[in-house]
Amino acid sequence: MTSDTDGPCASFFLFLFCLGCLCVCFHCIQFKDHPDVKLMVTYSEALSHFLFAAADIVLVPSIFEPCGLTQMIGMRYGAVPVVRQTGGLADTVKDVDDDNISGDKQNGFVFAGADEGSLNGALDRAIKYHKERASWWDALCSKIMRMDWSWQSSAEQYIDLYRIK
Repeated sequence: MTSDTDGPCASFFLFLFCLGCLCVCFHCIQFKDHPDVKLMVTYSEALSHFLFAAADIVLVPSIFEPCGLTQMIGMRYGAVPVVRQTGGLADTVKDVDDDNISGDKQNGFVFAGADEGSLNGALDRAIKYHKERASWWDALCSKIMRMDWSWQSSAEQYIDLYRIK
């Protein structure tokens, strides 16, 4: 996407997982006749794979997320997650700027608040890193694509936990 101004410009695709009635209302109110936005109220497994594969960032700002598969799918495709710190998102995404987390586990951008400023702060950091630290970003994408989200490691941890010593 090109810009007529000197300011930052980005291409994005909004992929919503929501109740049908909410999506239809969102579509009618927010995007009616918008020249740069297309909202498709449908389910397409093939389309979702294409979108994840094309994405640089996957944004998951959930208020409540018991599991969190979206960010793991995104990471498998190399899309860096920007997530709210809750539930399964907090379990699987560790902030790249958190000095209390080992570097091999840092894999995305995390924000704690449920407000616009918190989301914008994390998204701004991600976009800045993408723009200004290209080789670092490429290494992060490679790292997150190799992360193991299978049950093998979790099962081994459970066995170790219940093993009588």
